[in-house]
Amino acid sequence: MKSILFTLFLHTFIVIGCSKSSNNNAPVKEEAPALSAKFNVTLTMNNDGVKEGDDVLLVNQSAGAASYRWEFGNGFSSTEKSPVYQFGCGTANIKFTVTGANGVSASSTKSLLVYCKGKNNGGKIDNNGHMHTGDTG
Repeated sequence: MKSILFTLFLHTFIVIGCSKSSNNNAPVKEEAPALSAKFNVTLTMNNDGVKEGDDVLLVNQSAGAASYRWEFGNGFSSTEKSPVYQFGCGTANIKFTVTGANGVSASSTKSLLVYCKGKNNGGKIDNNGHMHTGDTG
């Protein structure tokens, strides 16, 4: 009887030990970061805009993205991660869309004030198309 109990105990111990060790060695699934479409623009004029024709770096701050699409509000676009672009005078409405590996998309938009440059039109155009004077060089 002792022999049967001992064998049963040993068998139970081995089965429990094996099942625990197999759980500890199971591959751990890493969760992908949440998809977000964040970006930043370095402002060069009066901390509220950029000057027409200046190289403007659009800094990608997204997470979980496999591809990128930038729309500059004038019919032009880019699929670079962090493009450099020269905007024309006025207000640029920038749309940034990211797509994750699973096909899900996220996007964000920002309006960028672009100061006009030139001898007689040194100012900025507001959203209503009105010129505001000021020396932007």
